[in-house]
Amino acid sequence: MTAPSTGPSSGQSAAPRAGAAVIAALQLVLQAENAAIWAYALVGTADADNADTVSDVRAAHLVLRDAAAEQITQLGGKPNAPAAAYQVDAPADAAAARTLAIGLETDCAETWRAVVGNTDDAGLRSFASGGLSGSAVRIVRWRAIAKTSPVTVAFPGAPDT
Repeated sequence: MTAPSTGPSSGQSAAPRAGAAVIAALQLVLQAENAAIWAYALVGTADADNADTVSDVRAAHLVLRDAAAEQITQLGGKPNAPAAAYQVDAPADAAAARTLAIGLETDCAETWRAVVGNTDDAGLRSFASGGLSGSAVRIVRWRAIAKTSPVTVAFPGAPDT
């Protein structure tokens, strides 16, 4: 897995719409990424057969979380701290763990999509598109593991996908 870009290339500003809406959208990304990191411990416990996948995916979320926090800081915001815990039902078995993983990735995709829609800055839009694309790939990966049909969805992160 490749690390995402950390945002606008040097020399580019995050304007013209790097205001409160963009920072708020990035804060939601940060929240979703933190929740995914936390909840993947539950997924790994219930789905030992996919421990390597859980480890890879969790590592990707750590990188994305750090990159989102850096973007918030670069835009003049203060990244919100992660919650001590998240309201997630512990999966009872591997099938429930895979369903949880699909939900986590869908939640992340929704937040990345919101960033894409809240900025006109090409660098920030590219950064968020990378986060959205990564979520889409992980959704497909988990849907394939779960043998969920269809494996792909038309617009990851869009309502009702």
